[in-house]
Amino acid sequence: VHSQVHKGQHFFITASTANASATDILGIVLTTPATKRVHFVDEFGGSAAVIHTLVENPTVANTSKVALVEFNNDRESTKAAGVVAVTISDTDVSGGTTLQKHVLGGGLQGRTGGNLTARAELNLKQSEDYYISIASDGANNDISYLGLWYEIDS
Repeated sequence: VHSQVHKGQHFFITASTANASATDILGIVLTTPATKRVHFVDEFGGSAAVIHTLVENPTVANTSKVALVEFNNDRESTKAAGVVAVTISDTDVSGGTTLQKHVLGGGLQGRTGGNLTARAELNLKQSEDYYISIASDGANNDISYLGLWYEIDS
């Protein structure tokens, strides 16, 4: 991975929401490029309990999308990411294959939060959508997300 940073092929996105209610969801859709292999890991957390889900090939009915900035880890590089990342404002997502599901935190009334980094790198399919949801499971929850990947020509 370190060599990919120096080649300008390593990228990241961040997203967050403050004071989420116990039913709020931070939803992100990643679309992978047709000409690159994407090697992906992510990290998420909350000040209260959260549930993280990663779904491959979902049906996303939501048309209200806000683009996220895909940053290059090599801050001197002018290479742009092939992955396109957006947030979606609701949970009108169905189908697909659930690849990961994590419950983080708990404790008394879901008030214990924490942070989790995925240890297994996924090689994502080309020309595919991936839905990432971080669902709040506690009131006044500050939720954060970090997606990291590098891209190699296929």
